Amino acid sequence: MTLATLAFGGLLVGFCAYAGLVVFFIYGWIRRITGRAALVASALTAAWFAAFAGFGAGPIPDLLELSAYAAWVTLLLRILGMGFAQVRDPIYRSQFAIAALVATLYAIALVTVPFTSYDGGSIAWPILLKLLLCLIGIVTLEQVARNTRRDHEWNVKFVIVGLGIVFTYGFALYADALLFNAINFKLLAPQGWIYAAATPFLCIASLRNRSHRMNVNLSRRFVFRTGSLLLAGAYLLIMGTAGYYVRFFGGEWGEVFEVFLIAAGLIGLALLALSGRLRTLLRTAIARNLYEYKYDYRDEWLRVTRELTQSSADEGLGQRAIHAMTDLLQANAGAYWRLSPEGVLLPMAQMGRNWNEPFSPSGSRALAEFFSRLDWIIDLDEYRLNQNAYAGLDLAADVDLLRGARFIVPLAIEERLFGIIAIGPPATPMNLIWEDYDILKIIARQSAAFLALHHADSVLSASKQLRAMDQMSAFVVHDLKTINAQLGLLLHNAERHRNNPAFIDDMLKTTENAVARMTNLVDQLRATDQPRPSVALDLASVVDQVVRERCVQSPRPVFESIRAPVRVNADRERLGAVVGHVIQNAQDATPHDGFVRVRLDATSVWAVVTITDTGHGMSTEFIERDLFAPFATTKGVAGIGVGAFQCREYIRGLGGDVAVRSQVGVGTEFTLRLPRHDVQTAGQPA
Repeated sequence: MTLATLAFGGLLVGFCAYAGLVVFFIYGWIRRITGRAALVASALTAAWFAAFAGFGAGPIPDLLELSAYAAWVTLLLRILGMGFAQVRDPIYRSQFAIAALVATLYAIALVTVPFTSYDGGSIAWPILLKLLLCLIGIVTLEQVARNTRRDHEWNVKFVIVGLGIVFTYGFALYADALLFNAINFKLLAPQGWIYAAATPFLCIASLRNRSHRMNVNLSRRFVFRTGSLLLAGAYLLIMGTAGYYVRFFGGEWGEVFEVFLIAAGLIGLALLALSGRLRTLLRTAIARNLYEYKYDYRDEWLRVTRELTQSSADEGLGQRAIHAMTDLLQANAGAYWRLSPEGVLLPMAQMGRNWNEPFSPSGSRALAEFFSRLDWIIDLDEYRLNQNAYAGLDLAADVDLLRGARFIVPLAIEERLFGIIAIGPPATPMNLIWEDYDILKIIARQSAAFLALHHADSVLSASKQLRAMDQMSAFVVHDLKTINAQLGLLLHNAERHRNNPAFIDDMLKTTENAVARMTNLVDQLRATDQPRPSVALDLASVVDQVVRERCVQSPRPVFESIRAPVRVNADRERLGAVVGHVIQNAQDATPHDGFVRVRLDATSVWAVVTITDTGHGMSTEFIERDLFAPFATTKGVAGIGVGAFQCREYIRGLGGDVAVRSQVGVGTEFTLRLPRHDVQTAGQPA
């Protein structure tokens, strides 16, 4: 086989590979699982190989090759979040700078390449443009790898491998060509074969991003740093030395084997560099051999401080505290629970898994008592094998909740438990040593201080807002008194005219009703600060009464309940008001032909009331930021935005919690969890 045959065969293989990739992306685009950028880049690459095979070197193949490189860089910039909507966003300034550079080089190519002489003349200018575009591609690949969040690396690693093959090979090829002002045919011959090797990686990357359309979530802020030139130079120097010996002893085919060796080495390096196991082993080896201790505590302290103090619109403080611990252990999941004044661990933030349920009252008490006696980190794998090793800690009621967790780290303030962070299993199986536990405790102490201050600030802010609401209520009460007096006078005068036409009787009934309602509202506003005692209630009867009252509005709610009695400790009127408020909101949000369903269930720990509707739904951003915030409302001037906030605070005051799931255009599901009366009674000391 001659080099010409190898090169032509490679061009045909490259064309077939990228033509197949075009078909794959067309199918994905029709199914709305891939974007247009990948489709256009694949089509241009296939056209380049077809033109190169049909016409040989010339302006048209060169322009198509430059177009393909520019299109692949555009795909990477789309992965980095660049779009027309972010033109004025300073966070995306680096991405648009890269895009502007690519556009400038491509415009220069459109003007200069068509006039380049390919008959014995210099082709240094097209080579330089290709080299620069490949270099930009390598730098952009590094930004994707550097700025992708750790829990999304699985989605993007094969994009990096596939396009890394294309850009790195192109950079090596055109660097050699620019040095000697001519293309080395022995380096060019396997180009089609090597580029075709990138297509399976791009297919895998697309399949891993079905719901993201070839996009990923970036880190909390885009950091533009590059060390790719230094790393590529050092690695190519090592591989070049090895290739020199292959060429020296390989005869005519030595340079071809050298190219295959470099390509295989680059692919292997990329796969190994993206392996979490290798990174963990490498970091462990460095720590054992270069440091007296496993960790550089100064660096870890600075890292955690940056993580906790870094403001982000995408992540709250709770999620950043989770990241501070999961990054240390290379874990992909974690959750943060805060201990409420009622002694229940409530979910505050999650990452990687749907840990959004509160701990049971018994499990919360057990953890609080355990951490008050022992400053330990719980290894749940060890706990499941030998429960006695943890001083009789009983988490039987929360087995399902803790499924998928590996460690429980306490967050303590002045020896008092503030909350806990659960961490999923590390990406690489590992057994922690004393130094791992010590540094986790350091991170936990620092995180607890930040979280406690943040919680205190939130409570203070809510208190100020509610104090303003109380002051406003005084004026409302005054106005309502005036209205009440006026309506009472009207009623008194109307008594003299009972012999007037019949519509007067209807007016009197309406007026009496209004007076009664106004008086009741005044009494409620005056009594907001007076706590009402909680008693054991039959939850089914409370919910059934509320559902009957709400049947005056359509859609009429449907009540489904278990037959066994479910008793909870609460004030009947306030609990009925909470359930009624949620049902009314569901009715207000649901058209008349929709449905509102109220269901009562029970577990061994919780009584669960679920209100489901087919209304217009709420966005995830509104639920996370505004739904339970005081004075946030979607009703405009018709609402003051305290209903949902007060509902959740009352349920939490009973030791329970409120969870919401919603989808715009589909509907909403509110879940009210209350501790059962028999469970609370059994947990109290005799």
